[in-house]
Amino acid sequence: KGLWIGIGVAVTLCLAWFFFLKDDNAAPSSEAVLPLGQKIWEFETGGKVHSSPTTGPGGVLYVGSDDSKVYALNRVTGEELWAFQARGKITSSPVIGGRDSDILYVGSSDHKLYALNAASGKKIWEFKTGGWVGSSLAVDANGILYFGSGDNKIYALGGKQGRKKWEFET
Repeated sequence: KGLWIGIGVAVTLCLAWFFFLKDDNAAPSSEAVLPLGQKIWEFETGGKVHSSPTTGPGGVLYVGSDDSKVYALNRVTGEELWAFQARGKITSSPVIGGRDSDILYVGSSDHKLYALNAASGKKIWEFKTGGWVGSSLAVDANGILYFGSGDNKIYALGGKQGRKKWEFET
């Protein structure tokens, strides 16, 4: 039991360092390392946060909220860089990756998956399903995006416009 608690604490501390203290683009500085347990910053959304955050190039942290927004925050300072307004809650964890590492993908309870410009938050395209999109998303090295929907289907989308490659009913 003690071993699992120790592993849990170590994982939590590593994640805190990765998401909040580590800045790949910053020069080494004594300010980059803070004592453990010290709050670095706080950011309040207009709703609950169910999604896990993800990070992108340039020290940006992305997270969704029940207030129907996806936020881009400076992961060192907590400053809001932009917010995208969907028409439904964002409980899906955003993902960035594949060949298009400048595109952020996120699902919403408005039955849509959104592709956003990661730097500006501008919508590039959207894909409508028959149900809410609250599942975690995955993107492979070829840029194919995989996700589940409340319509009991798993989708694979690809290409610059998010064209459906296939769907599978579960």
